[in-house]
Amino acid sequence: MNNNRHVVLDCERMRFAYNGLYSYCKQLGDALLHQQPPNSDLAFYVPENKKGVFGKDSNYVIQNHLHKFLPKNVPNCNIWHCTFQGSNYFPAKRMHAKIVATIHDLNFLHEGIPAEMQHKHHQKIQKLVTRADKIVAISNFVKKDIIEAFNVDSDKIEVIYHGHNKPLYQNFDKPTGSFNTTFFFALGTINRKKIFMYCRQCF
Repeated sequence: MNNNRHVVLDCERMRFAYNGLYSYCKQLGDALLHQQPPNSDLAFYVPENKKGVFGKDSNYVIQNHLHKFLPKNVPNCNIWHCTFQGSNYFPAKRMHAKIVATIHDLNFLHEGIPAEMQHKHHQKIQKLVTRADKIVAISNFVKKDIIEAFNVDSDKIEVIYHGHNKPLYQNFDKPTGSFNTTFFFALGTINRKKIFMYCRQCF
């Protein structure tokens, strides 16, 4: 009998390269590869153009948009780690896979969005926390939000802060060009909730 645990890390959001979710999935995937127990098979659920991002010898499951509607086509696994609270990708329930769900934020509770949209988000997250066997909150604030806003067993929530590995390459090249004036450098998705418009007040 094969007693190996088949673990799939959902890295579908790595389709967008320059944002926090890409970095989160990459760092987590690299750490899992480094710490992978001998009795587990780790695979990465990625868009086709990201196959190889965790090394050519790693196992990959290629994401397909139809998996949102036909989860039975997702390969069988014992553990599925949903890395984003808004994910639409899960294995079929008949697989009886354990679900680990990471919740980074519940901004819709605080942004004053229309009630209809807030209700839609609430329903989606409620389904996630109900199905999840373990929930990772990235801060105590997020854990508090989950407990207060949803019908959920608080015992299955663990707070694990975001981490980041020190890059091996330290000899970064200085950008070309003139930098005689004060400037602010940032990487990430540019939208109003990221409050970039207030960064200039720091200078």
